[in-house]
Order: sequence, then C-alpha cells, then structure tokens
Amino acid sequence: MKKGLKETIVKVILVGSLVGMGTSIYTPATEAAEGTSVILEEAQTVNSLSKLEIEGIALDQKFTEDVHDYSSTVGNDVEKITLLAASPNENAAIYVNGVKMTDGKLKDLTLQTGMNTFVITVSDGENETVTYTLKVEKHESDDNLLTSIGLSKGSLTFDSKVTAYHASVENEVQSVRQR
Repeated sequence: MKKGLKETIVKVILVGSLVGMGTSIYTPATEAAEGTSVILEEAQTVNSLSKLEIEGIALDQKFTEDVHDYSSTVGNDVEKITLLAASPNENAAIYVNGVKMTDGKLKDLTLQTGMNTFVITVSDGENETVTYTLKVEKHESDDNLLTSIGLSKGSLTFDSKVTAYHASVENEVQSVRQR
C-alpha cells in the first residue's frame, strides 16, 4: 500500500445460473446467498493520526487522516505551542521531530520567528510508518519602529511612522553625526 493512501478492498461474490451447455458457475470459496451483491470494505491505514491540533490555535484546514500537510500562522507574541495528536492504532507511537509524545500531548515546542516545521511520524514498529508535516509561521514583531533620531547639529523633527527625513543644518556645518 502506498504511503498515505487508503486501500479499498472489494469482495465480489458471483452467482450464476445454467443457461445451456458449456456454461459454468464460478463461486469463490465463500458461499453466496441468492441476491448477494458487491460488498465494499474500507481498510484503515494502520499507522495514521485520528487527531492533530495545536492547542488554542487553528490549522489552515480541518484535520483528516488522509491529508498529511498542515500549516498555521501565529503572532510574534507566541513563544511556545502545545501539539495534540492521537492515532486509532493503540500500539502506535507518535513522534514530533524525533521526540515521543506522551498521552497525546507534546508541550512547550519553542517557535522561532519565521517558518517552524514539525515532522510527525506514526509507527507501531511493524507496519509502514506514516508521516505528517505541520508548518507554523511565526510573524515578525510588529514593534520594530525607531523611537528617536537625533543629530549632533541641525534640526530634525522625529516621527516613528516616517521612514525618510530631510535635515536642515547651517552652511558652515561640515559633517553631522547621528545620535
């Protein structure tokens, strides 16, 4: 089975009748009752997640076990997050960047400004390991404005929202230092 895909198992039970010489009936090993039709069974991925959340923060889309890439965005004031995850396989262990989750929770994952990538693996040691990726973008600070500008000579009116200035100095001033 390919990673991340569900496999649909189809059991077909054929029931035939004799319609003349040379016609035969094929019935698989399972006995079929008259009127039986096609039965579809959906096989679960053994190592999958049934839940993936960031405590108190929304993901970019609703979680489903078939989608393996998620993202979220947080403000610069968010220093750490707590991931919550669960697997329908009670024998599976869930790891986030190589650290094993306990009780479906991994607390205090530190965020850096910019993109933070968390690789979540689900493994029971017997079946194929399944990987999910969660990217959390932490915005840069909104408070990155200057608080003052001063000149050694001349005059300048400062405004933190202004990014370009023209300063006035007397003709005899040869150089200006920023303070």
